Amino acid sequence: MKILVIPYIIPYPPDNGGKICVFSFINNLKDKINFTVFFELRNIEDENAVCHLKTIWPEVDIQVVKAFNEQSYSSVSESGNNIYKKSLKFLKIFKGKNPKIKTENITEANYNLAEDVGRTTPFLPKSKKYIDALQSVIANKVFNLIQIELTENLNLVNALPENIKKIYVEIESRYSVIRDFANSKNTQESYDQYIVNNTKAIELAMLKKYDVIFALSDKDASRLKEIFPEKKIYVSPFSIDDSNVRTLDINEFSINKIVFLGPEIHFPNSDGLNWFIEEVMKKEDINLQLYVIGKWSEKTRLKFAVNPQVIFTGYVDDLSPYLKNSISIIPIRIGGGGLRTKILMAMAQGSLIISTTLGFDGFKLNNEETFLLADNATDFYNQIKFAENNTKETFKIVKNAQTLFLSKYSQSSSCKIRYELYFEIFNS
Repeated sequence: MKILVIPYIIPYPPDNGGKICVFSFINNLKDKINFTVFFELRNIEDENAVCHLKTIWPEVDIQVVKAFNEQSYSSVSESGNNIYKKSLKFLKIFKGKNPKIKTENITEANYNLAEDVGRTTPFLPKSKKYIDALQSVIANKVFNLIQIELTENLNLVNALPENIKKIYVEIESRYSVIRDFANSKNTQESYDQYIVNNTKAIELAMLKKYDVIFALSDKDASRLKEIFPEKKIYVSPFSIDDSNVRTLDINEFSINKIVFLGPEIHFPNSDGLNWFIEEVMKKEDINLQLYVIGKWSEKTRLKFAVNPQVIFTGYVDDLSPYLKNSISIIPIRIGGGGLRTKILMAMAQGSLIISTTLGFDGFKLNNEETFLLADNATDFYNQIKFAENNTKETFKIVKNAQTLFLSKYSQSSSCKIRYELYFEIFNS
């Protein structure tokens, strides 16, 4: 079976949830399925990542289109939000001037997600160069299925042949993210609701054109089935590599740190971590250090440098030393569906999960059995103190969570599900 996969991001290194979701299935099924992957190279980092992928995926046909040149190159990290810049350029063509859109760092208190065009409307047309390159890939090889990944690529359904079945993998519902952001604010604004409705209308219109949608959880699938009752919608969860499972021993178990996994660029991470540091870490008898693992801006690191308990590690190759004997906090207030990699990693590694209701959305976790629930600052404080003072009970919770991971969320089981779904769609 020949499948063309078109992700929005280069999934290497697999250092955040979106990348892991794309990377995991190709990496584990590349010996069974003839994959072709089409990438857009936006900067030199993308080019280097693809070079690495070609060495570890010799079985995969990797095709690229280059969207930059070295002479005028400016990396995404240096230029800020590349999607936002595309939005400004697009709007400028039709309006003749730049719209008044806030560009403050997303960690600022006055940041309004609803006013960030790059995030609320990630459906801008691709360049002619991109579409021409994609059409060339499709014309030069026979494909049984075409799979699109991530919201920013949703509009590609309008460039795909009618005679090939098209799959969309919903890693995140963008209108749900904006809706949750609006709900988290103290004041309700009619403008926010307008933006939610606008993003939702565009997103659903494009989703409707796909033959099949893969949802990452039962809850996401139920939501989509209510919207599209006649469409084929399957649950296909992703997972982390099974090698992350740590052997747990109660004689070596204790709680001596707090960990937050995830990059700043994912808005729910930025919102949740800022809230947790400002509302929970300020409490006088929280003595544990908080390790923030992932890429965060210098501005954010400096903002919290006054608190010596908060340590930004950046990207790390090995999470094991950090997750051993730790609490993994999931202070997520803004959803969007999908499954959170930070929860999968905590379950596998035996790190105690303390999460908001929205944070564990999509997982079949039971409070006080496989995790601890905390929906406000007081709850987080109480659960942290409980974990510190009740080692035996805490160990039982992390052990139960790891057992659940092995039975329901392991990569071997998730890849088996995806492999069988491909053949069901191919033969239908």
